[in-house]
Amino acid sequence: MNEGNATGTETTSPDDVTTEGTPHRELDGILWNWILVGALAWEGFLTHGLGFVLVAVDEHGVHPSYVPGSPCSCCPISADTYDPETQAVVVIRWGDEQRPPFIVTGVPTPPETLARADAEIMGETVH
Repeated sequence: MNEGNATGTETTSPDDVTTEGTPHRELDGILWNWILVGALAWEGFLTHGLGFVLVAVDEHGVHPSYVPGSPCSCCPISADTYDPETQAVVVIRWGDEQRPPFIVTGVPTPPETLARADAEIMGETVH
C-alpha cells in the first residue's frame, strides 16, 4: 500500500455514499494522495481557518490548493460542518465542472499528515 493512502477512511457526499473498498474514481484519487490532501487541509486550517481542499484537474495535471470558507452556499456540506482535526472537506473540479464536496475522515488524521509531509510533498516549506 502506498504510504500516502488513507486507511480506515469514511466519506460523506450529498450525492454519494461510498463505503471503504468500493471503487470510486474521485475518492480513490483523494485517498491515494491522502498525505498531501490531509496536510493541505490542516495547514490551511491553521493558517486561514475553516475551508476546503480544492483539487483542480485539467490537461496539465492535478492542482490541489486550500480555499478558506465554504465551497458554496447551496451545498449541504460546508466548511462549518466538519471537524478539521479529524476530517477534510474536499472539492474536485474537472476542467469547468465542479463536483459536490466530500467530507473525508482518514487515518492518519490531518494534523498527523502534516507532521508526516515534507517540503517536497507540500511543494513549499512546511510551517
